[in-house]
Amino acid sequence: MRRDSEVTGERGAEVERRRVLRYPVDLGGQYTVIVGTEFTVGHGRTLNISDGGVLLQSERAMPVGAKIELSIPWPTRLQKPLRLWATGQTVRIQDKLAAVRIAEYEFRPVDAEFLAHSMA
Repeated sequence: MRRDSEVTGERGAEVERRRVLRYPVDLGGQYTVIVGTEFTVGHGRTLNISDGGVLLQSERAMPVGAKIELSIPWPTRLQKPLRLWATGQTVRIQDKLAAVRIAEYEFRPVDAEFLAHSMA
């Protein structure tokens, strides 16, 4: 079965049509979903990441089009741990999987409370 992001090549192999590569990861983290004036905080897992988005497995289903903030521990060899902080919008939902288009991001130092929750 083909996915929307794939087409069949000359020899029957599937060819990726996305403009950017997705990298498989398994990183815990925290998210905040913002709909109007209401927000929901939860913990989830980032399953893949690219230059423009992430695939997030969440604790509960999210609405399409919701604003979302992500805080993900970033693997690094630096002495001070970092986290990826990003804002974006949910563009596709399937059960508890959310495809998020990233609008902006930055790397921030990790505080002890964040580290304790994100490694769970």
